Amino acid sequence: MERMRLLRTISYAPFILAGAILLTSCTTENAPGGEVNAPAPGSSITSMEQNAVIDYETPVQLPGIIVDRVGYSSQEVKYAWVVAAQMPACFDVVDEKSGEVVFQAEPESVVYNSETGVYYCKIKFGDVVSEGTYHIEESSLGQSYSFAIEDDYYISDFDDFLADEMAKCEDLSITAEEVYSLAYIGERYSFSIDDATKLWESVGKWLEAVDTTGVDADEAGLIAAIYAKTSFNYTSTDSAMEVDGAKDLADAWKIKAEEIYSGIADLDGELAEDTDFLALAELYRLTGKGAYASDISDMYDYINGLDDIHTSRKYLYGSMCYMNTHRTVNRNLCDLFMQSLLMSCEEISWDKTLIAPQNANRTETDVLLDYAQQLIAMNYVLDGYQYNELVVSIEHYMSGRNYEGYLCNIKEEYPEDAIVIMSWLALLEKNGKLDPSAPVEWEYSW
Repeated sequence: MERMRLLRTISYAPFILAGAILLTSCTTENAPGGEVNAPAPGSSITSMEQNAVIDYETPVQLPGIIVDRVGYSSQEVKYAWVVAAQMPACFDVVDEKSGEVVFQAEPESVVYNSETGVYYCKIKFGDVVSEGTYHIEESSLGQSYSFAIEDDYYISDFDDFLADEMAKCEDLSITAEEVYSLAYIGERYSFSIDDATKLWESVGKWLEAVDTTGVDADEAGLIAAIYAKTSFNYTSTDSAMEVDGAKDLADAWKIKAEEIYSGIADLDGELAEDTDFLALAELYRLTGKGAYASDISDMYDYINGLDDIHTSRKYLYGSMCYMNTHRTVNRNLCDLFMQSLLMSCEEISWDKTLIAPQNANRTETDVLLDYAQQLIAMNYVLDGYQYNELVVSIEHYMSGRNYEGYLCNIKEEYPEDAIVIMSWLALLEKNGKLDPSAPVEWEYSW
C-alpha cells in the first residue's frame, strides 16, 4: 500500500501562539470536562442583527499538560509534556481514586520559543508505579486527561486484542492483511503470545474456510502468500508444528499456494508489484524453486527505483522473509533492502520532531505506523534501545501525547498494523526492556 511521505518543512508557530492564548484564558476550560458559566435563569440572549449571522469556526481547546490518554506500563520511563505561556515550577500527579497527590514533578528540558512566547518541557513521573488511574495537574494550567498505570499494560492489551483477532479468523470477518500479520507475529514474536499454537490453529481455520472465488488478482496474490507462509511454519516453527495434522496441512497448502499464484493471470485486476514480491518471497522460501528466485531478481531495477520501499508493508514483510530464506539470494537486492531500511530508521532517529508534542502540526497516524513497523523490523536485525524507545514514543503519541491530544484507536482503524506493533511492545514488557536502566538480558524467540 503506497503511503504519502510527510512533508519535512512544517510551519507551526501560528498554531502554538493560538494554543498559548487558549491555555492562558478561561481556566474552567483547561481541564477536560471543565464547567462553563451558563446564563442566569430567565435571561435571554439576542443577536445584534435582526437575523443572526453565524460565521465562525468553533475553537478547539488544546490541553496544556499532554499525556497518553490510555495508559502506561509501570515498568517504563513515563513522560508527559507541557506547552504553556508560563512555566510552573512543579506539577502534581494525582491518584483519582483517593484524590491524593502521589508525586510532584519538576519540569525537565525546558525550552522557550521567543517568537511565540511559549514554553514547553517534559515531566518525568517514572517513580509512580502503583496500578491505578491518575491525572497531572497544576493550578494555572488545570489538569491533564486521565490515564492508567498497569503492571502488564502492553501484555494485557495485546492478549485481549489477539483474542479478538483470532475470533475474527474463525468467523471469517477478518481481512487477508490481518491474517498475514497474525502469521507474521506467530513466526517472529511467538514469545509474546501465551498460546502460539492456538494462533496457528486460528490461521489454519481461516485458510480452510476462505473462498477465493471471485477475488481479484492482488487479493489472490496475498492469499497465496498466506498459504505459503503458513505451510512453511507448519513444518518449521514449534508452536505451529503442534497443530493437529500439521504436516498434512502444510503439504496441502503448499500445493494450494502454488495453484493460486499460477492462476493469477486469469483473474480480474492487476497484481501489484509489492504483492507479487511478497508472494514470490514466501513461495521461494517454501519451495526453493529457481523460477521464483529468478522472478525476484528481475524485480531489482523496479524496486531500486522506488523512493520509499518499506512504506509498503508487503515490501517490508517480503524483504524480511527473503533475507531469511536460508537459500541462495540476490545479494544486491538484500543490500538494497537493508540500506533502505537502515536509512529510514535513522531518519526518524534524527528527526524526532515528528513525535514532539509541542509541534502544532500533528504527524498523521499512517506515517507513524510506517515508521513504527520499520523500526520494529530493523530491531529484529539490529537490537538497540534507541529504536525500542522510539516505538514506545510513537505508541504514546498516537494515544494522545500530541499537541491536539488526539487519540487514534489503531486497533479499529489499522488492525493489521496494530497487532504487529502491540506484539512487539508486549515482547519488550515481558523482557523488561521498557526501562533502559534495567539490567536484563534478552530472551529471543528466534
